Amino acid sequence: FKGFLTGRIKVARFEQNIDVATLLEFILQRYSEYEKKGVVDLKRWRGAKNIQIIKRPDSILVIKYAKKDKDSDVEKQEYIFTKDEINGIISAMNIVKNIKNSNEIKTNEIAEHYCKIMNINLDKKGKPLFENGKFNYERFFRFRIFHYRITILLNILQDSGAIEYRRGNIKVINDKIDVQEV
Repeated sequence: FKGFLTGRIKVARFEQNIDVATLLEFILQRYSEYEKKGVVDLKRWRGAKNIQIIKRPDSILVIKYAKKDKDSDVEKQEYIFTKDEINGIISAMNIVKNIKNSNEIKTNEIAEHYCKIMNINLDKKGKPLFENGKFNYERFFRFRIFHYRITILLNILQDSGAIEYRRGNIKVINDKIDVQEV
């Protein structure tokens, strides 16, 4: 939405329509006030890793600064998560919690239900993630971008106080969390 408004502001300025440009700038400013910004420092075995979480009304932007390996330079990585993706991970977490009747669950258990909810059926090579009704965990976790996105979503939930997350183990603290609270 911010990109759309910025584009419309540029068009209005180009067309010398100052009134519309001023109005759109005001709307953009008000919209930006609803973004929440926070920084989470996560300790890793390779050192500190910095994650910045920017909460928007319709999505969450995660900015990470990380090294690919210990000899490379720090690179900026940006990920955008829609409210549907956040709802999907919350729903998957609650489904597994209710099935197990426990607050302690594993990432691979959430991954199966997240894929069902988000309609993710194939890995990057087009191979099915569900074979004969069973979820292929190994195939899913080899598909690094999905695995990585779930990990970041879990970090967002941890930042919001909904869970404690460490090394594939999740302890649900607040299962009544709403996507607007994240």
